[in-house]
Amino acid sequence: EGISFIAAATNVAMMVFVMYPIRMWSWGHQFMAFVVLEHAMLFLRIAVDAAIPDEPEDVQRVQDFNVRFKRKFVKYDQLHVPKHEWHCMANVDIGLGCSWL
Repeated sequence: EGISFIAAATNVAMMVFVMYPIRMWSWGHQFMAFVVLEHAMLFLRIAVDAAIPDEPEDVQRVQDFNVRFKRKFVKYDQLHVPKHEWHCMANVDIGLGCSWL
């Protein structure tokens, strides 16, 4: 975020102080052009940033749907299974039958 502000100021400075015909102006006019154009670029950047949402509308709709779904259907806490009812799956073989692999 901060780099884009620095980039805008740098680009305007290069345009005003290096490019022809503005580089032929007096220092006072160049500085005034730099200040005006730099502020215009920053205003334009802030306006574009404000106009484009950070999160797309479809993503927001999906999140809203998920919140409503959870409120409606997930009314109970997670089921607690006592430790003595747990089953160990360490010895379960789900391979293709080749023990040498």
